[in-house]
Amino acid sequence: RAGVPPCGCRRRRADRRRAHHRHPARAPSRVRRREMFKKSTQTKEQGRHKLGGSDVKRLRADLAKQYPDLAADDKAALDALLPKKADVTVLKLANKSYVYVCGYGTPDATPLFFDPDGRGELYPTLYACWRFADADRRGARPLLLPPLPTHSEVSPKVLGGADLMLPGLKLPAAGLDALGEWDAGSKRVVVIPENPYAFAVGRMEVSSEDAAGSGLKGKGIKTMHYFGDLLWEMGDKSRPHESFTIERVFPIDAVAPEAEAEAE
Repeated sequence: RAGVPPCGCRRRRADRRRAHHRHPARAPSRVRRREMFKKSTQTKEQGRHKLGGSDVKRLRADLAKQYPDLAADDKAALDALLPKKADVTVLKLANKSYVYVCGYGTPDATPLFFDPDGRGELYPTLYACWRFADADRRGARPLLLPPLPTHSEVSPKVLGGADLMLPGLKLPAAGLDALGEWDAGSKRVVVIPENPYAFAVGRMEVSSEDAAGSGLKGKGIKTMHYFGDLLWEMGDKSRPHESFTIERVFPIDAVAPEAEAEAE
């Protein structure tokens, strides 16, 4: 019939229309990945599975492979963080992430690791980072992940779920080289230099080479999890030091000793 395109043309036009309608729907996915644990709709439980002994063994093997520091000293750190006979439950959440919780359903329930997209890449929660940190609070023991330092004044933005931009870095006297080399997509924790405890966990948006080449402009780290978010609320809602508040992370020395003593 006149004015009616051939069948193939109709299919191609229909495909273009469907593609046009599908494209805008991808934007919320990016937002969800940036702020994974900010809204209750993102952390709604959609499934639950308690790991058996062999599953815990595989989980420990994966952690030892992804975090060599956990495997040091005959896996002493791994045993302290996730014992061989740990009671582990995996939660599948609405944001497509998987959260590994020790002691699920008990007052001591603690989320220790999460897989943001079910691909087997495990990120530590802040609880895991703090457990790994030195108990005497001097930060003598290395962090579970390499740190990315920022200013205390910048911490409120990160604690609101924002990504850390490269201009927000607080570099040591030796400059960017002092932070070592990294690839885009590598895991890091966010700290302030005056406080040894991590307050956010994320994924690097650029490599160290690209960061230096840009003159430290643009995004630095995609914030996956931060102090005060809903993943943190799955645990006992503790903080590693009085210098941590929901609004801001302060230098440890800025906290009056008497206030710290009262908290303990």
